[in-house]
Amino acid sequence: MRQRWYIGCRHDFCLGTYHYEAFRSPTEPTKESHPQYLYVVGPFDTRRGALWAEKYGARNPHFRTVDDAEYFAAREA
Repeated sequence: MRQRWYIGCRHDFCLGTYHYEAFRSPTEPTKESHPQYLYVVGPFDTRRGALWAEKYGARNPHFRTVDDAEYFAAREA
């Protein structure tokens, strides 16, 4: 089974900040399968798109869909 790329959001309760991380999963993440994340974005078509969203996606008004991340990542490459 093909593993797809996702972005997971964690909350650091000590610092009161959010942390985003790219990860791969063979199935669609759920609360039961990935309880460490508050929410998950994806699936992304490429690793490059997922890493772009991880780095630049937070509070970016131009990033609204997975396709936006793929487009901006391709332009940046």
